[in-house]
Amino acid sequence: AVCPDLYKGKVAENVNEAHHLFSSLDWPKAIEDIGIAVEYLKSKGNDSIGVVGFCMGGALTIASCIKIPGIRAGVCFYGIPSTELANPANLTVPMQFHFADKDKSEGFADIKVFAL
Repeated sequence: AVCPDLYKGKVAENVNEAHHLFSSLDWPKAIEDIGIAVEYLKSKGNDSIGVVGFCMGGALTIASCIKIPGIRAGVCFYGIPSTELANPANLTVPMQFHFADKDKSEGFADIKVFAL
């Protein structure tokens, strides 16, 4: 298992810091970093590579499964990328999705937004 350091060593110590890190994330660069991790795993002889993520990581999982060759499956717990970043309609690898049916959040983690 590999977990890319998308924040380059920065760690949030409270909610405000976490929100700042999240809102300033370079999403294309994060996908590129995940791609580097995929290439690393391939270089070690792994060819069955999957991606899993929660919330922001869920959106990155979907985007990575669309944009990075060699990923064979993904599991998303919440999180939907913008269609400008990666349109979920373009998924071609097996995915498992988890969304709460009682969560009243709208937008980023809203299953109605994802239902294509």
